[in-house]
Amino acid sequence: MLARFSLELLERRDNPGFVSNLSGATASVAGDSGADTLVITESLGFLHHNRQSAGDPGFVSDFDWVSGTAGEQRLAASSASRVTIVTLGGGDDTLMLGSGGSPFSALLAPITISDGGAGNDRLIVDNSQSPGSKTYAYSSTGVTGAGPAIDNAATFENGETYLCGPSPDSFNVSSAKNNLTIVNSGGGSDTVTVGSGGSMETVVSRVTVNNNGSLPTDLRIDDRNDPTADTVTISSSGPQTTVAGLSAGSVAYDEADVNLLTVIGGGGDDSFAVSTDDTDVTIAVLGRGGKDTFTVAADAGGANTTVRLVGQDDADTFIVTGAGVPSFVVSVLGQAGADVLRVTAPAGATAVVTPIRPGVTFDGVEVGSFTPAAGAGPVNFETIESVVVAGTPAELEVRLKAGGNPAVVLGDDGTAADPDGTPNAGVSLVSGSTLIPVAFANPTGRLTVFLGDGGDTIAMNAMDAAFAPANAATLTGGAAADTFVVTPGAVPVAVNGNAPTAAPGDTLRIPTPVLVAALTKPSGSLGVAPGRVAYQGIETLDIPQPVFADREFAAGADTGGGGGRFFNPDGTERFTLTPFGAGFAGGVRVASADFTGDGVADVVAGTGPGGPTRVIVFDGVTKAVLFDVAPFEPAFTGGVYVAAGDVNGDGVPELVITPDEGGGPRVKVISGATFGLLADFFGIDDANFRGGARATVGDIDGDGFGELVVCAGFGGGPRVAAFKGSAAFANNAPKLFADFFLFEQALRNGAFVAVGDVNGDGKGDLIGGGGPGGGPRVLILSGADLTAAKADGSAVLANFFAGDTASRGGIRVATRHLDADTTADLVVGAGTGAGSRVTAYLGKNLTPAGTPPEALGFDAFVGFSGGVFVG
Repeated sequence: MLARFSLELLERRDNPGFVSNLSGATASVAGDSGADTLVITESLGFLHHNRQSAGDPGFVSDFDWVSGTAGEQRLAASSASRVTIVTLGGGDDTLMLGSGGSPFSALLAPITISDGGAGNDRLIVDNSQSPGSKTYAYSSTGVTGAGPAIDNAATFENGETYLCGPSPDSFNVSSAKNNLTIVNSGGGSDTVTVGSGGSMETVVSRVTVNNNGSLPTDLRIDDRNDPTADTVTISSSGPQTTVAGLSAGSVAYDEADVNLLTVIGGGGDDSFAVSTDDTDVTIAVLGRGGKDTFTVAADAGGANTTVRLVGQDDADTFIVTGAGVPSFVVSVLGQAGADVLRVTAPAGATAVVTPIRPGVTFDGVEVGSFTPAAGAGPVNFETIESVVVAGTPAELEVRLKAGGNPAVVLGDDGTAADPDGTPNAGVSLVSGSTLIPVAFANPTGRLTVFLGDGGDTIAMNAMDAAFAPANAATLTGGAAADTFVVTPGAVPVAVNGNAPTAAPGDTLRIPTPVLVAALTKPSGSLGVAPGRVAYQGIETLDIPQPVFADREFAAGADTGGGGGRFFNPDGTERFTLTPFGAGFAGGVRVASADFTGDGVADVVAGTGPGGPTRVIVFDGVTKAVLFDVAPFEPAFTGGVYVAAGDVNGDGVPELVITPDEGGGPRVKVISGATFGLLADFFGIDDANFRGGARATVGDIDGDGFGELVVCAGFGGGPRVAAFKGSAAFANNAPKLFADFFLFEQALRNGAFVAVGDVNGDGKGDLIGGGGPGGGPRVLILSGADLTAAKADGSAVLANFFAGDTASRGGIRVATRHLDADTTADLVVGAGTGAGSRVTAYLGKNLTPAGTPPEALGFDAFVGFSGGVFVG
């Protein structure tokens, strides 16, 4: 806390330590070796001093200016007079010019201070009761403008104190060698300028502003003519704030003493750091020439603190850190040059960037704003060429300006560095001259772009994976007709044309064919998986027909047959196979997936019971053998089941092999990229069970990794276990949800399973088919509900008999993409002893009740009645 001064008239104090002489109109005063106080005042037109001693024969009154001489020697309070302080002597002396009702301005006589002496001395200039506004011109050699001129050659080790009057005064400091305290001791609102000559280089001491309980002072620190690069700090310690770094000196004030602080930098590459707890104070920091850096700690503010940062002609960087507080407001004006605003949002916060915010002004100009967290004060900005969002906010919102944004691009801006030369974050929101680029220095949880109300066009391009939103990018339309152009990539995209208000004419355009299941129409929420685009509220869809790698499907004869067939999505044959030789009749279990990446599924064939197990993968175009393995020991002859899907997210499906009846519930997962073993474990938690297992792979939770779903084989109940896919998929991966029974628990024929997104919500749905000995029942449960583990059970998306209800051969199930939409379609094969009928149902036709219409239906092996596997 700064000292508060209370002064009283000292004229009658006993102070024998000064010897004075009068020569014409000039009085010379010299002190002795003691610690003394000399007070010079005015009364009745004459100068007084407080030298007085009863033992001084020459003393008559305080008009006596000649020591040792009787009689009064008067010195007029006139500009024609002069007082010279030859020395204050050897003690810790105080020189006081003016006192209370006899102010310094009334002395009129110029004062020269030649030497302070050997002690630690102090100067007090008291104008506290001097009427009228004054302008002080202070330098290290004296002061003018507020009374008689002071010519000062002395050093005051205990500092100089100037008490300003009751009217608004101006105090200009061009240089300072002694610690200087400026006190607004009256009722006026003063203006203090430190560095009044445009440079702080000669201010080598501490300047303190103390308003002594009066109206707040406007404090200005001016270093505009200094070409050197300075590191400037504005920081608090308790109630006191200090500005340091512009010179060897510093400027300090109590927060209650200053209304406005203005700091003007010089021509060098200056750095300004603001971290203050000031209350009801506005701080303005102005750069001049050079590439300046401004840093504000926005979580250090007191109530109603405002910080204004203003750049100049070069590329400046504005950095705002901290969560912010509601009453702490930062305004940034970039002016000329390629300026960058960097704002750090706290982890888990909802950060909002508004490049143009109507109605909010900074020096009369509409500005953008950045709110780091809900409830925090905004950072307002104008004429900024780039905004960089640092930190890891859970939600980041960018709101476009009103009035139309014709060419907004969201994606990697393709440059190596931001305008200030900092390495580029990799992701920017760019729209030429109509929108400030917003770059993301770290990944954020979810990015939402709110379009304006003027009919916007926004393109979503590929993003740098290192900086892209971790969850999704959501594009939300405004009141007018908007156009969304989305190129699907690793970042999932949700397009919402209807919010915040319904807008007819919204268009979603995808310029290239969508690989994988890339477009879904969500029900309710806009949850969306990587590599997908979700949409709602879109009137016009302009989307090339998607190309799916899982469109073709295979069929294999059941026990008693040994052939396989491979079909196009329309049911026409691509080719036939006898994978295990013409004499093999143990049945062929099949699956298909694109292992080669050529856009055509490849065929997996596995042996049925009766001989050693074997699995072969054939190229879907050339029929060349890609992989051939005997998965289990030669003594096991119960046959195998096969499945394929990407469990580790590397873009290549894995091969899954399980034993049939007589084997345990063992699951082998083989990498599709290397055909090396990825995992080998029991998929059903019962090592003694010998009914085998059946498996499938599909992305149930929509995270881009396929879940491995395992169901007990014959002799077991229809128990289902789902193991969560991940980049580190391995033995005993964590389960996505608790095991449950897909059909009635009392059944002991197991079940056949598949996974596919039949309702287009971005999550794979679980499909069950009755096992051998059961009817051809098909049951489809919502994957979204399974993931959420809903207490009231998962929604039933379909429940029907695919074939003769009297049949007891069960039903085999698989999902493919047969038509041009993006929902998965269902392919089923007749069970054991029920013929070789293959039937397909389109996902868009599936309903919770009733049998859907057939899209395809044919006998895969004419004349063969033993059953058929599909995959």
